[in-house]
Amino acid sequence: MSTKEETEKAVAAADAAFDSWAATPVADRAVYLMKIADKLEEKKDHFIKTLTEENGENNGYIRS
Repeated sequence: MSTKEETEKAVAAADAAFDSWAATPVADRAVYLMKIADKLEEKKDHFIKTLTEENGENNGYIRS
């Protein structure tokens, strides 16, 4: 869990980045988002393992 201060800092960082992100051409944003999606896919098994451990669900349920 995050502290109130950590949350406020994250919100402020997102707010500060918004104008720059909004000014970025859509094609460039798509490239960034695809890179993020690729990294998430690479770490999928780690996320599944963590969710399984944290929630007590079985892997089949988490994978669906």
